[in-house]
Amino acid sequence: MSRPAQSRYQHRAGANCESACLRNALAAQGLALEEEVVFGLDGNIGFALFEREGPEPDLVVGRQTIFPGQALRLLGCSVQAQQRTPLSRLRQWLAQGEVVVARVDLAALPHHATLEGASAPFGGYFVNLCGQLPPLNSDGEGEFLVSDPACAELLRVPVDQVQQARLSSACPPINPNGWCYVLGGGAQAPALERLGPAALAQSAREMLRPALKQQGCSGLLQLQRRVAQWPELKRGTLPPPPGSPGLPRWPALTWQLRALGSAIELWGTGGGLFRPLWTRFIERVAQALPDPALNAAATHIARSAQAWQHMGQTCLSLTPSSSAEALRHTLNEVQRLLSLLIPEERLALEHLAQADVRARRQHLAGGPP
Repeated sequence: MSRPAQSRYQHRAGANCESACLRNALAAQGLALEEEVVFGLDGNIGFALFEREGPEPDLVVGRQTIFPGQALRLLGCSVQAQQRTPLSRLRQWLAQGEVVVARVDLAALPHHATLEGASAPFGGYFVNLCGQLPPLNSDGEGEFLVSDPACAELLRVPVDQVQQARLSSACPPINPNGWCYVLGGGAQAPALERLGPAALAQSAREMLRPALKQQGCSGLLQLQRRVAQWPELKRGTLPPPPGSPGLPRWPALTWQLRALGSAIELWGTGGGLFRPLWTRFIERVAQALPDPALNAAATHIARSAQAWQHMGQTCLSLTPSSSAEALRHTLNEVQRLLSLLIPEERLALEHLAQADVRARRQHLAGGPP
């Protein structure tokens, strides 16, 4: 009889919280994959802008859907998904040796108070629960072993703090809502020459023709317009992020720009709003299925990734005491970089659609799949 997945679990840090958690959970079941493959097969790269009224910062997200599950389906892996999972069920899964992929508000995890830029509430973050420890006394609930992709080591976190992070309501519209996932068996190594182009084309379609105007390429244009309005919209001051040094209250515009930088560089994206991770997946597919369109797409997304990273780092250089001139310079730089990366992304998406059409034609003609 094979050992339960939990007993084979090895913690590894990663670029993106969700794909790294899935990579680690799959590895515990015997399927070793690079993180960019898990990420890319989800067909979920994208963009979304969540505007907020008043001085509260607008939110930027670089994926279209939280936990779409497509990568698991393509790998032949079943999954149990449960919303508002009770604590008793979590304990039962862990007692059975399962690894539980848990969605949380990262700001409610105690160790994130010490990680730069990771203190603002965000309910689309993921960690793996891979064990439980008994309480030290009759009054406690014990601890969970938490595998957080942002950390170098496995963590011991009190159960009540994990529960607070799982059930947080501090980050609408992206609250974690107690979602948990347990992977079934049967996952197999993917045929990237067949599955890769289709997954890439799905991302291209959702970016080029999004369901909502604040998503995809139209969402990028909306962000460009919104940035020009921030000096008028994001006025006044806000309480500082928990654990942040500096003034008792932050200027709202500074908070907004720092939040943009954190969303791009620090909130589990691997830097560059997932674009470097996606570039690596495109390059992996191009190795499995040589196509000039795939190589061109990788080049354009790599340029976009550089612009995103520069934007994020520029925003994160601001402090609560930054001058009005520094704020104006940062706003201008964000606008300039958006004007560079938007056409790069559109060109990349068009190349990905072309590569998928050619791959389908080859398959129908009996050539390489």
